Amino acid sequence: MICDFTGSTCFCRRSVRNMPVSSSGSPIPAKIFLAFTGASSHIPITGLIATFLSRPPTWLSMQRWLMGGVLGALALRMTMESRH
Repeated sequence: MICDFTGSTCFCRRSVRNMPVSSSGSPIPAKIFLAFTGASSHIPITGLIATFLSRPPTWLSMQRWLMGGVLGALALRMTMESRH
């Protein structure tokens, strides 16, 4: 049925008017829908974070090799300076 939104006999308004409303004034089914979509959007994000944190970080091994090289170069420099 077509609703013209001008008369009081509109079925669209009547169905919304009879819908249970929360204390904030918005319909309860809308709040339930938003709660489910909000909660379900957190699940994939937390899964991605858990997957990222479970893998061994490659940057950490790269940092260890880099700092080992720097410290090795400093050790060589110190031994060369003590000979002079």
